[in-house]
Parts: sequence; C-alpha cells; structure tokens
Amino acid sequence: MTRSRGWVLETSSRSQDALDSLIKQASLALVPAVVKLDLTYACNQKCVHCCVVPERREDLSLEEIRVLFAEIADKGCLYLSLSGGEIFLRKDLPDILEEAQRCGFSLRLMTNGSLIPPEMIPRMRKYRVGEVDVSLYGDTAEVHESVTRVAGSFEKTVASIRRMREAGIRIKIGLIILKQNIHRFRQMVDLAESLGTTWNLDGSILRRFDGSEAPLAFQVPVSELADVVEYRERRMPDLKHMKEAWNREKWLEGVPCGAGRAMCTISPYGDVFPCSVMPMLAGNIREQSFAEIWDHSEVLKRVRAIRRRDLETCATCELAPFCVLCPGRSVLDNGSLTEPSLFRCSETAIHRDVYEKIYLEGGSCDEPRE
Repeated sequence: MTRSRGWVLETSSRSQDALDSLIKQASLALVPAVVKLDLTYACNQKCVHCCVVPERREDLSLEEIRVLFAEIADKGCLYLSLSGGEIFLRKDLPDILEEAQRCGFSLRLMTNGSLIPPEMIPRMRKYRVGEVDVSLYGDTAEVHESVTRVAGSFEKTVASIRRMREAGIRIKIGLIILKQNIHRFRQMVDLAESLGTTWNLDGSILRRFDGSEAPLAFQVPVSELADVVEYRERRMPDLKHMKEAWNREKWLEGVPCGAGRAMCTISPYGDVFPCSVMPMLAGNIREQSFAEIWDHSEVLKRVRAIRRRDLETCATCELAPFCVLCPGRSVLDNGSLTEPSLFRCSETAIHRDVYEKIYLEGGSCDEPRE
C-alpha cells in the first residue's frame, strides 16, 4: 500500500512499496539512492499552475551530465528521475538516456507526453526506463487544454500514452486536480484506466519557486476536496492502515521524510536541493563535486537533524496519525522547516473526517456508485 504525500492516490503497486522501503533504508545510511534531475525548465506548454521559474543560465551540458551521473552513481544512486520543464525538448536526450543506462540507474521519465517521437518509444526499454509519468488535466481536450493553453495537446498526449502502452512501457498518469477539472476527476480516472495505466490524484499546487503565489489561484480549496479524499480511500484504503500502524513514540523519533537523507533534486543549472519542493540551496555541482555537497553541505545537515518531535505543534497534534508531513511544503508556505503548512493541516483534518465517516460511523469502504 502506497504512503502518499498529501492525498495523492497511487493505483500501483509493489514498485511503490519497494521504493518506499529503499528510501527508508537509504535515509538511515544517508545514501542518495533517489535523485531527480531537471534537464531543462523550457517547456512547450503554458500550464496555468506551473511553479517553475526559468533563469538566464545555461542548462547542464551533456558532458556535465556525464560527470554528474558518475558522481551520483559512486554515492549510491539507484533510482534516477529525469524531469523538467519538458525533457523531450533536449535534443541530446537519447545520449543522456544512454549514459544513464550505462551507469545502471533505474529510470523514470517525467513528461507532458506531447513531444515524444514515435521512433523513440521502442528505445525506452533499451534504456531501462522503468516508468514514464505523464501529466493529464482532463478527460477531454476542452478541459485539458484549459490548463495547458496549447491547442491539440490533449490528442498528442493521449496518442503518446497509447503508443507507449502498446510497446509495453509502464505509464503512470498524474491527474492534477485544479479548479478547472475537479468536476471531472472521476472521468479522468476512468480515462486513465481505459488507457491501461496506473494513476495518481494530486491536488497539491505549489507556489512558484520565486515566491509568487500566482499558481495558488487555481488550487481547489481544501474544504472542497473531501469527495476526492473519500473516493481515494474507498478505492484504496490507506488512511485505515496509517491509523492502525501509528505509534506515537516511534513517530516522534522518526524523520519527517527522506529529503536530503535518501533523495535530492538537481536543477538544470546544477543547483542541489534536498527535494523538488524544498527551495533550500545546498550547493552547485559546477562549483563543487556532488560528493562534497552531499557529505558537507550545512543545509543538508540542518535538514537531516530534524525529527518529528522538533516540528512546531505537530508533536502533540491529534491529527498526527493521518498526516504525511512535508517539510518542503512548509518551507514554501512559511519559510520554515518546523512550522506546519496550513494547507497540509487542513488537508489532514479532511483525512481524519473521511476516516471517521467510513470506519467509525458504520459505513462501508465500498465505493458509492453514481
């Protein structure tokens, strides 16, 4: 059973369980087993909620990426995600994938799916691409393109998904829930399942990394997410397992997440961060080796030192059994690693309410049909 960040619902799987176990073990050993590299912040779409802020700096060159891959492999990286922006805008992407395969990484590609050349798809298996994550914002072109603001993007994305599935490539569709599409979330799930993919529902929209709150204008108010959370729990009971497995003392002594301990994110310009949503600069690989940053960064040491008992209000909160902490979201929202995100707290209250509705009020976990 997946342990989701916020109310993300993952319909796979053993692979997610294996990744969770890997992160837990790597966190104890401080091994960067999971690395996310953003290859570029350039994109062919103009999504209304995008939090990326391109800068006037050169993206890492192929040679710089080769050196980086060797360094993260030496430090123990096993699982590499390549993201953006849109990764298929990089003309040297086949060379990057070949180098990643040579280093032995298990690869995940994150893409909007609209630029994948058909001839590239059969080569993905050669490159050990274990999963391709594709973002989808609606079950129709009208809804999807109200978010991407690019005509024809829905058809291209769905066509790429079909071709990849026909080639036997594992696809996970990220169903991003926004004001524009919350009324269609069930139909979006139906589309993902009809395409033969796994999927996740994600309603957590982030500020831009420059602090701008513009993307939050499209975030569904937490109070309106209860139906989605209940739908999730009835499809895949997760809150029940979280509640049953929760132990206060063990929880208090644990770390909030694997950020900076088992995982990190590297920007197209070589900046290293504890994770993709924690804008705390640990160093830059153009100025230091990855090993120097991972082993000696004061920012990473600060992140690693935190235990759940250090988090303001969280240690005594009655909602703790239903909360999946995200220090990165706290930094984005409050500029603090220890002050909780109000969005996450409100979201967790809905988790508790849904749990009580289903399990304590005599309800059934069977999904109600409309």
